[in-house]
Amino acid sequence: MRTLFSSLRALRTGAFYLMVAASVCAAGLVSCDDGDDDGKIDGGAPFTGAWVMTHIEITDEEGTDGGDTAGLGTVRLTLNDDNTFVYEVNIPGDGEEEPESYTERGTWAWANPLLTLNYGDYRSQLKVLTWTDNKLVTEQSEDGETERRTWKKQ
Repeated sequence: MRTLFSSLRALRTGAFYLMVAASVCAAGLVSCDDGDDDGKIDGGAPFTGAWVMTHIEITDEEGTDGGDTAGLGTVRLTLNDDNTFVYEVNIPGDGEEEPESYTERGTWAWANPLLTLNYGDYRSQLKVLTWTDNKLVTEQSEDGETERRTWKKQ
């Protein structure tokens, strides 16, 4: 009788450990998603219309600087349904910086997660981190400097 009881206890303990191991494996499989590694964004992008930059963060070898752009001028990116765009910059001088005002026109293309702006002989590729119907977050790296910009739909 003692042997049978010991055998049942061992079987029950073994089954318990087997269930724990199976639960851990299942949790690992459930938490893994094929979409996490492709770098693409979800949400129905691209969203055309006028986008106004509300925040910029610049990171280089000296660190990170930036902040909200409210009151500092206007940077607007208008993406048209016909895949043309208008990029308008109007920043008044502040005593330290010279005023800056210009407009670029060209074509745009979307290949998730890259938004490419073509104008003249220049091509600008923006990595899109977030793109919803009212918020766009882009990142662009060049010459050791990374700019992360947040845009709001106008």
